Amino acid sequence: MFQWWQADSEAFPIETRYAQVRGKEIAHRFHVTDYHTLSCEMTLTARAHLFSGIDQLSRIEREAVAEIWDQVKSQRPLVKLFNDPRRVLTRFEVLQRLHTEGLNTFRVFRVDHADQVDRFPVFVRSDKNHDGALTGLIRSADALRKSIRALRARGADMNDLMIVEYVDARADDGLYRKYAAFRVGDHVLPSHVLGHHHWMVKSEGGERNLRLARDEEQFNANGRYNDWILRAFKLAGIDYGRLDFGVVAGVPQAWEINMQPTVGRGPSKTKPHPQDEITHVLAAVRAAFHVRLREAFVSLDDRNIPEPEPLVVRISHPVIAALTAERRSVDRRARLKSVLSNTFHSPTLGRPLRWMYRQLLPRG
Repeated sequence: MFQWWQADSEAFPIETRYAQVRGKEIAHRFHVTDYHTLSCEMTLTARAHLFSGIDQLSRIEREAVAEIWDQVKSQRPLVKLFNDPRRVLTRFEVLQRLHTEGLNTFRVFRVDHADQVDRFPVFVRSDKNHDGALTGLIRSADALRKSIRALRARGADMNDLMIVEYVDARADDGLYRKYAAFRVGDHVLPSHVLGHHHWMVKSEGGERNLRLARDEEQFNANGRYNDWILRAFKLAGIDYGRLDFGVVAGVPQAWEINMQPTVGRGPSKTKPHPQDEITHVLAAVRAAFHVRLREAFVSLDDRNIPEPEPLVVRISHPVIAALTAERRSVDRRARLKSVLSNTFHSPTLGRPLRWMYRQLLPRG
């Protein structure tokens, strides 16, 4: 069995989205543990540990996981560990590194270095969250300053924000394509291709046509970008995650690496697509992908390695004390944010706040 560590199991419930559907036949091979259950003393028995969602953790949470990592590594040398919390880079650090190494043509900046931005358009997004851009395309230094002020007024964490230079990744059919590929240990697994007429490509509201379906089929079959994908993961220090990227004039450009990607959705309540050629192509491609993904996960649980004896790991008192204090602070901020959000969306009380925000934040 391998232990699958994750952040926020309520928002990303592997047990229902993967273990009960696409991963049902291998669900007995892994045990999911939420980082919120970190305690001063824990007993571990797994043959491998997959630390997903490290990029979602705070500095003190990463310290706690690093102490667990060190104890397992020193006392159970045969146990495999993935995503070293001291090596993995955040999204901002990844994009900086990929530009420095020549894999990406575009640059990223912290918001306190906004005065260094000299190429437009740009947009602002979070370093940690996976909600896409927080602004439209910003086309001048003045508009950038206004956008940052508006985000600050809205309560955004300035330390979490990053400015990203826009890259036009439209293909000849006018669609922006987002490619996605997983790394699971030594395995590189091309996944899906999404297309949209908007530059920020999301699965919701994307285009659905046969050319896109065939693109996904070829992407999964030919492994054309696999060497580049693996290099990007290695530069980021990430053993498990999903890389999202575009292709500009035949050259891939990395958008982000999600270290806790969705690996299998639960039963859908949306209206099913018609049983046409597009549906059949995509169903076959995605079924084959999930076979490979299951095989990759199974390879983590190497049954040639004996089941280890129980290992008691301990997180040091200073780290546990800091973690407890941080959790209390996070709970207080969450309650305050909820009050502010309810006020902002109130039909009456929030009207002046919404008007002010619209005036401050330009839309691209």
